[in-house]
Amino acid sequence: MTVDAAAPGSWVIRGLVCGTVTAVALGMVFAGLGEYQVMDYADQDFSIGLFGSLAGGIGAAMVIAGIRVLPGAGRAWSPAHVVVPLVLLPVVVLPLVAGLERDNAGAALIWGTAAIMTHVLVEASATSNGKRWAVAGLALVLAVAVLFTWVCQHRWRAGKFEAVGLPLYVPQVPGHHLSGTWAGRYTVSMSLRDDGTGLQYVDAIISRPDGAYGRCGPGFPERRVIEREGLPAGLGICLPGAEGAMMVIKPGYRSPDLSPLFDRMTVGRVDASVMADHPDGGETEPD
Repeated sequence: MTVDAAAPGSWVIRGLVCGTVTAVALGMVFAGLGEYQVMDYADQDFSIGLFGSLAGGIGAAMVIAGIRVLPGAGRAWSPAHVVVPLVLLPVVVLPLVAGLERDNAGAALIWGTAAIMTHVLVEASATSNGKRWAVAGLALVLAVAVLFTWVCQHRWRAGKFEAVGLPLYVPQVPGHHLSGTWAGRYTVSMSLRDDGTGLQYVDAIISRPDGAYGRCGPGFPERRVIEREGLPAGLGICLPGAEGAMMVIKPGYRSPDLSPLFDRMTVGRVDASVMADHPDGGETEPD
């Protein structure tokens, strides 16, 4: 690759080349993660993200270092290009695998664009005319990327509930309100708190029909009491138009008997944005 260091705009080309390398490394890391962050004991996204970001950063740095010494590349390439992926990949990836919501394609697009712009501005800062505005431009690029990531959090969380592929309903239990929601790989679960005490008294889970609590569909009852050995009973409600899916509503740990409320319990259909309005809460599932 021959780039005349003295040619007008050559710093843009150098920045785009290095930025593309870092953006590709970011994309590869996100491609190795699960579709959505599912925070349970089976989740390996953090370890994959940690080692992937470190390996991707080192790999991108080595590629960029190699490009800088290619015959005809010239000596004007800023050495800071090698440092950018080493810092940027872990700083971007780790928060998105350690608790923030994430959509792999969306995150790769936002931060891949930011990576390209970062390298262009790093190269601009090495020019005589760019020193005065490149630093401010770099701060603006990173701030915009962070802002877009934050704005997308609710949409990305809603996407997790949609990805489960189950109909989304919330339980309506007299004297209780929805306080937490959780999207698993196979189930959607919720927790409810008592309106008066604020204590968590009810757990609810939506699952595909597996026969554990009986079947739903033609010829089967729409509601059934679920007896639990040594524990207060729960209530199973077949979900309308849901191809056999069921919601099981049951008292939480050390909660009082809810059976007097069974006749008054109903379910209401919601969209994923309602589920995303609440923090993580509810049961986790085995992998």
